[in-house]
Amino acid sequence: MRLTTAFLAKSRFLRFLQDPIQSQIGAQLNNGLSGQLGSDARGHFLGMGGGLLAQDLGANAQRALPPGYGQSNPGAPNFPAQGPRLPHPQGALFSQVQAQRTMFNNSNSATTSQQVLRFDRNAFAKKRVGASGPDIVYRPCRHIPDAPEALGTWPEEIHLNYTFAGDEHDLPDPSRSKVELHGNGHVTIGANVYMTITLYDRHGRKRRTGGDVVRAWLAEPSLGAAACAQVVDNNDGTYRAQFTAFWEGRPEVKTAIIMTREAVSTAFKRRYTCPPVILNTAVFHHPIDLSIAEETPCSVHPYISGYDVICNLTDDNFRRPWYCGKPRNSRLLCSDWTLSSERNLWELNIERQHMTSTELSLFSLNNNALLLKSGITLNVTSDASSHRFETDRKCDARSLESLRDTSTPAGYLYEKKWYSKLCRSQFYFSQLTKYLRNVQMVIIGDSTQRQFFYEMRNLVTCEFTTDTWDLAGKHHEVRCENESLKFSLSYKLQELPFCTTNTPHRYYRPISMNLNEYNKADKLLIVLHGYAHFNNYHSHVFYEYVKEMKSTVEAILTSYPRSFIVIKGPHAFSFAKRTDHFIWMPDSYAAVYEKFVRDIFKDLKSDRLMFLDMMDITIATAQWHIHSEKFIIHEKLSEIFAFYSTYSDTASL
Repeated sequence: MRLTTAFLAKSRFLRFLQDPIQSQIGAQLNNGLSGQLGSDARGHFLGMGGGLLAQDLGANAQRALPPGYGQSNPGAPNFPAQGPRLPHPQGALFSQVQAQRTMFNNSNSATTSQQVLRFDRNAFAKKRVGASGPDIVYRPCRHIPDAPEALGTWPEEIHLNYTFAGDEHDLPDPSRSKVELHGNGHVTIGANVYMTITLYDRHGRKRRTGGDVVRAWLAEPSLGAAACAQVVDNNDGTYRAQFTAFWEGRPEVKTAIIMTREAVSTAFKRRYTCPPVILNTAVFHHPIDLSIAEETPCSVHPYISGYDVICNLTDDNFRRPWYCGKPRNSRLLCSDWTLSSERNLWELNIERQHMTSTELSLFSLNNNALLLKSGITLNVTSDASSHRFETDRKCDARSLESLRDTSTPAGYLYEKKWYSKLCRSQFYFSQLTKYLRNVQMVIIGDSTQRQFFYEMRNLVTCEFTTDTWDLAGKHHEVRCENESLKFSLSYKLQELPFCTTNTPHRYYRPISMNLNEYNKADKLLIVLHGYAHFNNYHSHVFYEYVKEMKSTVEAILTSYPRSFIVIKGPHAFSFAKRTDHFIWMPDSYAAVYEKFVRDIFKDLKSDRLMFLDMMDITIATAQWHIHSEKFIIHEKLSEIFAFYSTYSDTASL
């Protein structure tokens, strides 16, 4: 059935934001997720079938508003089916809504992100409880594009027709599976060690095909030492692991089945069903009477299962594709979109009702993140004065370029300090203030980026110039400054999709919009990241995000000649303790998405662009929480400044 335009309107939220980065990216801002739609699919409302449109919008449905008008601007006509806006007393939350709706109106201003927004999340949360909806209907997803030629197929496609026909006894058994060492395990520092991991099921039969997510690492807790191994799937039930002996001692070999191939296939196949397990939603509030509220599902696609008429909120979303179900309450308009929120269908027990008992078993914590008993300990000796591996190569521009091509293991932990196998850092945190002088550090992304902000504030004193997270909630832009150093530190949120609760949707902005306030002459240290919030969606959503990130990074490198950009890669949290861990598929998606980042950025060369690997250190330390341990954040900041300090010294910034 063809999508037809119900109404073409400019939202009252829309401010077309011009900045030097946008002008270089051009048409890519409205990326491939919506760019393939015909002109009749880009209106403010989209509907399924003319009859529904006429019924919902009335006789004037096809009339467009004059240029410059929004649907609720003074003098603008209302939908006949909506009825007039009657006078209402201003409710207790009226000022809160107005503050949200006027935010970023002057987005070209250098002070935009420093505005103090007093936003009462608790007050809005109470209103959300009374909001109707969303209606949740499970249906096959639409509008998933073909994979680009460079990929051939999407990672999900090979799993599309998969159905597990066995039972739990066909799954790998960690107690029966074997780890075999090649050699006697007596090696010197720097040597490689090889092992074969063979999986057996609970019947005692050898697994005949690959696809299981198997991890291996070395650990010696008494030394605070750990290192990830490179694991190769032989596609016959065996896996080849290559370890590097980085320190003198007796490290123990650790191996685990993070996810079975049956769980991986079922999870990837799930991505062809909408809505996703964590459902992004929009909360609409009447601009005067806030007791009138409704919550509807949202997606990057112009199709919302269960809703025949949808709101095209792409313009309100900084021209990034965003579509939500049109509120069923006739007094709510699409332009009444106020908050972004979410519904976790697993926690609401809705997802489980749509899963078979076999699928529930596959995703059970009892069948994932299973440690194997290797019983293998290496004996590593040193033939030099050092007790650990060291390289003489400096962390310079040449090393920086090699980071994206470095194979696992990229480095190792020793005494809980991270050492790159590629180069030797000359940076110490006692030098930090030297490299922060006159710098504006911008950290953009999700809550794992917020951890980097926290750690930076532990390392350098800076005073908040915005509301703190205690006042405004953790999904909120913050900034602090150190006047003596002329240093600023900002945390900004990535664009939608973003799993959140009752947060003004204008907080979620594309990278280019987050840099509007900076001047071309500024010294910028920018750390970018996107990962976990895309895990609910088909991988093409993340792929398009990374492509756009690359276009933006190219523009930043051109427009801001004193910028240094860090792309932080995905991380592992393999030993999740939450029952909804399959939503995130921590290692399976991470490996796929990290490859996307490396492949898309591989031809972009610059001595001001760094790839920060997070997989090796989080696998080697068997992380279980989506937020890595604090020492990991500290060590990864040290790695950033190892290269940034060298760049600063060379460029004489």
